[in-house]
Amino acid sequence: AAPIDEFGMAEAAHPDGSLILFSHGSTGGLWKLGALSTRDGTLRHFGHIISNSGLQASLSPDGQWLAYVVGGGGTSTTCVEPFPPTGVKYEVPHRIEAAHPVWMPMGRSLMFKDYFALWQVGVETTPSFRFGPARPVQRGGAVTSTASTRRNLDVIFGTDSFIAVVPPE
Repeated sequence: AAPIDEFGMAEAAHPDGSLILFSHGSTGGLWKLGALSTRDGTLRHFGHIISNSGLQASLSPDGQWLAYVVGGGGTSTTCVEPFPPTGVKYEVPHRIEAAHPVWMPMGRSLMFKDYFALWQVGVETTPSFRFGPARPVQRGGAVTSTASTRRNLDVIFGTDSFIAVVPPE
């Protein structure tokens, strides 16, 4: 396996604990997705998943679907594809830059942020993949951001709730 470039960022762990996904970048500014096996230490690179910023990868609870962000600078798109990646990808239908995808615990919906709100979109994977309509969960406040900021929220497993880190007022 090729060595990791100059810098990297942990993104997600596979639900079975076998892999840690990470974004790695170079001085050219492009980020790529990689995976580190926790069993034998081998590295895998998914060369077709490239972005101008961190990929913000998130694995579905069953480990069979990968959500990530490509682009940056106001043109980011959240994509979903089978895991391990096959190159077949589905773009989250959203009019504005979508960032920080997080799978809900049952794997039937995905949350993401844009400049104005936290959104939730339904996901069906069988018999074929499709998104449901996106609906706002929360508008304004602490959960809004762009793709260039760090994710400040996560879901609480076993519930349909999320938790966010907010700055003091």
